Amino acid sequence: MKVYYDVFNTGVTKGYDVPAELRRLKQQVAQIHFKNGPRWLEDRQGFFEPIVAAVKQINYHGWMVLETSSPSKDPVADARRNAEFVRRLVAL
Repeated sequence: MKVYYDVFNTGVTKGYDVPAELRRLKQQVAQIHFKNGPRWLEDRQGFFEPIVAAVKQINYHGWMVLETSSPSKDPVADARRNAEFVRRLVAL
């Protein structure tokens, strides 16, 4: 069995320690789901950085799915902005 892990629902909505859970689940993680409600991912400073550090620590190389909204009302530009934010975090 594998887990499709939604960092927003578990971390923001439910208050769980997402990095700790990812470390505990390790190889059971099939996909990771990033979102930030109606805002850009980068608007939640300090939330995604430790998650990406945990992703690197467990050597996860699967999909990071972005379920993001369009704060500027330009869905293509907003998708690019959110994707670039995640790419920068992963590249650090």
